[in-house]
Amino acid sequence: MRDQALYDCIIIGAGPGGLQAAIYLGSYNRKVLLIDRGGGRTWHARRIENFLTRKEISGKEIIELGLEQAASFNVRIEKGLVTKVLKKDSFEVFMGDATYYSKFVIVSSGVYDNLPSIEHLPKFLGISLFT
Repeated sequence: MRDQALYDCIIIGAGPGGLQAAIYLGSYNRKVLLIDRGGGRTWHARRIENFLTRKEISGKEIIELGLEQAASFNVRIEKGLVTKVLKKDSFEVFMGDATYYSKFVIVSSGVYDNLPSIEHLPKFLGISLFT
């Protein structure tokens, strides 16, 4: 599937950095596509202290509120994994069988933790195991 629309910017990653970029660009009436695979480091944080305007907030809440705010500025949000980005006359961003086109691309993908394979490890993340 080819989305022939030309976006002003495609943002890869909906963590705090990608969401902030999407919110600002959207608030200035730019045509923005935000692509996120989900499940990033912030999403799993049970408690983040002293985040801007908050003494305490969960990572999940940051992501949910950020997505809601971005959507309120007409940012298009897609779940999926970007597999390739090419630069020709414009950027071509490939996600599954979809191809998107943009003048600019912001990659805000954060990090991927390479955790050891220990049984039940995820239930301890953010409680007694920190990365």
